[in-house]
Amino acid sequence: MTSYSSNANVQNLVYGTTNSDLDTVCSNARDVSTSIINAHLNLTNDISSPSNSVTRCCTLLASGIISTSPEDKVENNTYWKMGMELLKSLTGDVTEDAEYWKNITSERF
Repeated sequence: MTSYSSNANVQNLVYGTTNSDLDTVCSNARDVSTSIINAHLNLTNDISSPSNSVTRCCTLLASGIISTSPEDKVENNTYWKMGMELLKSLTGDVTEDAEYWKNITSERF
């Protein structure tokens, strides 16, 4: 699995700086965010060259995950909300290796 975005993007958004001590937690959050994006876009393979919108979406979702305390709900986090709104707008976004939501209709005999 190739996670979209980067640890540095997530850390800079949440903390305003990078910190290699946070790489594991950021990487895990990016993995989860990538899976959410792929599921929403109905992709079975990761995008080899994700668009800026996909990268930003992953950054926002991962930032929402790591900046939410265990006592809070991630769906109330501002980064998470913005990431989910951006995710909704990704429908129909086309990159060189995937047309999202492209369906092939077949009839059964």
